[in-house]
Amino acid sequence: VLPAMRADFTGYETYQFKPEVPLDVPITAFAGAGDAVVTTEAQREWALHTNSGFDINVLPGGHFFPTTSGRELIHALQIRIAAYLQGQNSTLAG
Repeated sequence: VLPAMRADFTGYETYQFKPEVPLDVPITAFAGAGDAVVTTEAQREWALHTNSGFDINVLPGGHFFPTTSGRELIHALQIRIAAYLQGQNSTLAG
């Protein structure tokens, strides 16, 4: 666990935003409801990186919510990926 925590904090402390052209794919941000390190409002800044759709999914837990809400996270990812692929298939068919 310690190497993952070190990497997480290193990334948090050293990240510098560099403006780039937004992506043409939707972005879904995931956040822990009780995360005191990265707030839900901070997660909303991901919207700046897409010209397509953006949404945020807040799950129970803190900063390490994937370990406490893993099933909910996987389920949410499955729904979003399936919806995206369905949209891609209808675009290709049309």
